[in-house]
Amino acid sequence: MRICFLDPVDWDYAIESVYQRPLGGTQSAMCYLAEELVKLGHEIFLINKTKYITTSLGVTCLPTSLISADLFDNLSLDVCIVLNDAGNAKILKRYLPSSTLLILWTGHNTNQPGVELLKNEAELYDYFVFLSQWQKNKFVEVFGLSESKLKVFAHCVSPTFLKIFSPDESIISTKLSPITLAYTSTPFRGLDILLEIFPEVYAKFPNCQLKVFSDLKVYQVDDSQDQAQYGSLYSRCCEIPGIEYIGSLPQPELAKHLKSVTALTYPNTFEETGCIAVMEAMASGCQVITTDMGALPETTANFAELIPVTEEWEVYKIQFAEAVINALRKTLDSELQENLNQKLSQQVQYIQKHHNWQIRAKEWETWLTSIIQQNQLKSWPPEAKLYYQRKQYDKALQIYENAIEEDPDNLENYWQAGILLVLLNREEEAQLIWSIALAKLSQEEVHTHISYLTSQLLIEAEHQYEDGNVDLAFAIRGYIKEFAPEQIANLIWIINVALENNFEIEYIKENLLVLQAQLNSNLNIEEFTQYSNRLENLLKLLTDKLFADEATICFLKSLVLFKDYLPDFSNILDNITRRLMYKDYLPHLAVDYGEIYLDTANRNYESLLLMSDIYRFSIKLEQAEECINEALSKCDTLSSRVLTLAKLRYIILCFGSRWEDVYRIDNEHLALLSELIKNNPQNIPQHEAFRLLVGSLVSWYLYDEPSAYLPLLSELANLCCSNIQNNAITRGFKLPAYNSNLNWRDTHSKKLKIGYVSSCFRTHSVGWLARWLISSHNHSEFEIFLYFVGANTHGNDPLQEWYKSLNVNIYTEGSWYYEIAEKIIQDEINILIDLDSGTFDGTCGVMALKPAPIQATWLGFDTFGLPTIDYFIADPYVLPNIAQEYYPNSIWRLPQTYLGIGGFEVNEVSLKRQVLGIESDAIIYMSAQTGLKRHPSTVRLQMEIIKKVPNSYFLIKGLSDEKTVKQLFESIATEIGISLEQLRFISGDPTSMVHRANLGIADVILDTFPYNGATTTLEALWMGIPLVTRVGQQFAARNSYTFLKNAGVEEGIAWSAEEYVEWGVRFGTDHELRRKVAEKLRRARYSAPLWDAKGFTKEVEAAYQAMWHHYVTGEMILPPGHRIG
Repeated sequence: MRICFLDPVDWDYAIESVYQRPLGGTQSAMCYLAEELVKLGHEIFLINKTKYITTSLGVTCLPTSLISADLFDNLSLDVCIVLNDAGNAKILKRYLPSSTLLILWTGHNTNQPGVELLKNEAELYDYFVFLSQWQKNKFVEVFGLSESKLKVFAHCVSPTFLKIFSPDESIISTKLSPITLAYTSTPFRGLDILLEIFPEVYAKFPNCQLKVFSDLKVYQVDDSQDQAQYGSLYSRCCEIPGIEYIGSLPQPELAKHLKSVTALTYPNTFEETGCIAVMEAMASGCQVITTDMGALPETTANFAELIPVTEEWEVYKIQFAEAVINALRKTLDSELQENLNQKLSQQVQYIQKHHNWQIRAKEWETWLTSIIQQNQLKSWPPEAKLYYQRKQYDKALQIYENAIEEDPDNLENYWQAGILLVLLNREEEAQLIWSIALAKLSQEEVHTHISYLTSQLLIEAEHQYEDGNVDLAFAIRGYIKEFAPEQIANLIWIINVALENNFEIEYIKENLLVLQAQLNSNLNIEEFTQYSNRLENLLKLLTDKLFADEATICFLKSLVLFKDYLPDFSNILDNITRRLMYKDYLPHLAVDYGEIYLDTANRNYESLLLMSDIYRFSIKLEQAEECINEALSKCDTLSSRVLTLAKLRYIILCFGSRWEDVYRIDNEHLALLSELIKNNPQNIPQHEAFRLLVGSLVSWYLYDEPSAYLPLLSELANLCCSNIQNNAITRGFKLPAYNSNLNWRDTHSKKLKIGYVSSCFRTHSVGWLARWLISSHNHSEFEIFLYFVGANTHGNDPLQEWYKSLNVNIYTEGSWYYEIAEKIIQDEINILIDLDSGTFDGTCGVMALKPAPIQATWLGFDTFGLPTIDYFIADPYVLPNIAQEYYPNSIWRLPQTYLGIGGFEVNEVSLKRQVLGIESDAIIYMSAQTGLKRHPSTVRLQMEIIKKVPNSYFLIKGLSDEKTVKQLFESIATEIGISLEQLRFISGDPTSMVHRANLGIADVILDTFPYNGATTTLEALWMGIPLVTRVGQQFAARNSYTFLKNAGVEEGIAWSAEEYVEWGVRFGTDHELRRKVAEKLRRARYSAPLWDAKGFTKEVEAAYQAMWHHYVTGEMILPPGHRIG
């Protein structure tokens, strides 16, 4: 539709002005409505006292001085909507084409001067729009308007007011400190009364304050005139104790103030026809105390305290003051606050549902479409109109065909006949009849008639779409595209609806290319801004439904030129990049989108931080380092610098060879971290509190000194935990309080509810290893719950789908850590197990909120001292006996192993000796690890083994920067004096099952230190390959030790560097030793604790029962073989 708003008032403003300065209620409403109608794909114009022709938020703004018949002919309007004042109908009717509907949209009361002329000019308006039923009834009573021409659309609040509170945020908690009242209307509507009342309120509540947001700026009155009229009233505000005079503000600023306002006190003396001020206060969670005058009962919808107005003003003032005092007493009564918070939440939700411009714009759209269609039918022959309304299109067509025969020069008959033929699916005939009509025109006339035809086609397309006839709407839109390919709004509509209705991808891509070409062909910035909102909606759909296609990425790149005119472009790219990286685990696509995001975000700190992660994960380490160094230069707080240095350290570590740089950065990081912990800030931003925890887990790769670094990490965990909790509380989360005074008999007779929370219920080492325990539980005694943190949204991860298929309770919906915690609390989980062990920020957030009375961490990694963790589940070997001395959490040691699994799936071998050029009798050593674990001291030991074993080769495999890791190994090999021919750097395998099969090429696996293998060790042992490991003090340096012990193998366990080399040489030179160990490992599959998933599950369940018994009774009865410490 082509819609014009005409504002006769003498104000110069544009659509975006509503976000920049105060505007009158009707003007503000029109701005928001116009902006939303643009987003819905309509051509919108504003004619007012602007001085220049401009484009504002997609709306073309024109000065009233241009008003003429020629202007309106060129605009080809479907509707012209006049704001407020009714006295312009005669001149407009003279200029407007007969096909354009004239509508008066007024917020005036019947006694205001702007509508007096309706007594003589009401018939000139086709329709009237009012703000309330009360106002409509008054106009019917006074002016005798016909009900059929009337429509009520209540005003809505600024979009800013719909985003004040997050879904779970406590409203009442924002209103108590201090108690604050507000007046937000114009000064002549009751401010003088409020100033008389407030001292009485202040006497009762000395800490109360009144903020006055009032002046005449909304009417564009200059300060001198405002002061002349109401300066004395403003001065009184400044003189009365407890009152702060602020004046009117733009709505985004007002929204920030109203979030903390307890009540709107509006002793109104004016019959409101709608009252946006009250709606804004309601949306802001304010209690509303006002009068019952005018439409206020209708607007407040039973949420407000309405004081009846009487002729005795002194009585009214007393009643109003009493109502305010009573409201504040109830607010401060802690026993009533929960109910009050619930009422305010319902009030906010009511406004969000009933006074939302997105919703209201669609209601306007539906109504305008219907009246335009009715108007269009007026020009039809009555009989054809009747047939059309009955959808008897063939009979309507016959009438037009007869009309063409009688008057072949009346081209309108051809256009309507062609539309009817399209509706009858006779499209070739439609094209023929239109071509006949176009052939009658001169070149100069074609444009005007095509414009008319496309406007009629657009009305019909919208009508068919509203009726649910998507295919017909598309067919008609296709003709608009054919006749007017430059209509960008039409192209956007086609692609949007095609995406929503899952049309063929090739069709969508074809139209996307056409749109891209139109946008890039001599389109200037002013023209572009008309489409910015619609384009952003399209971008959201494309990144949701067609994100993996190169066409979408190319289209996004083409829009970077216009990034300053797409306000939400950067946020859209941020969201899709994070989703691809952290939920869908598609780093190659995350790189493509992230690089566009870097451009649109002007390489700000957050975008650089994100891209450093994505580049690192994609093994684009040089780009990752460049981004993180640039981010480091933009840090403005100590916490952000600590975080960014930690990320830089991790990236440099990933190179696998730059160990001097790693240790240098580590020293700098530790110094700043100590300073941060000493400062103990309690206002660390939420995202930083998470990342500080996860980003600091690097010491395990550098040192084997847990007694030195664990206390520091524990202090950091305490600091981050308190900040995470503070952030959650501000969002309405209530930290649970647990009652351990339970009856053991009552709880023992019920199933224990065990929750597992993780980001790794997917194709990930933790996901593969945890499945045995989770699928082996005894469901007669335990009810199992899985909480997915960052679940893949597209169902393309087979292991994630396997977990979802289990007969357990699954929760995948929570996007925020506190949402997941809320769900855990609702499920009344008894024991919550963290599988990520500090390696994923969202899971850390969940555990920090203590949503279960007992919390433990298991499997994912070491523990670092989060104070809300009760137990770290281990075994007799994976931690030394003295570990409890420096571990902040209680260590629960299972009798044999902290992990028992049922084995691994194995595929066919694809790696052969012949391909690698290795003789059949040569000894092959292998190390398959990430570059993070390639500590040079261990690499040196491995090279010494190769040197001492004749005819030996070393296969090096794993995620890392291949060039730098190769340099590390070759430089040490050269230094030690072994041939580089003995080293083979091999690439990864397509799947983990192929990787396991290819392990069989090795005679011996050489483990890493101080960070051992875990899954890689298990895979080697399952494949029956001897392994050499060095045992240290920390969890990460003892994984292979416990796995060997629990596989029944002592051979290969080294307690020093010398023993590591000795075992490596022995395995390489003693064939019988290798055979003996391989046989042990083969037999272990059938009896060893490591491979006994069911036995392991029973021990874990026994631990859970003992933990719960201790929690309920205070008595610790350990199962046989279990111990704590």
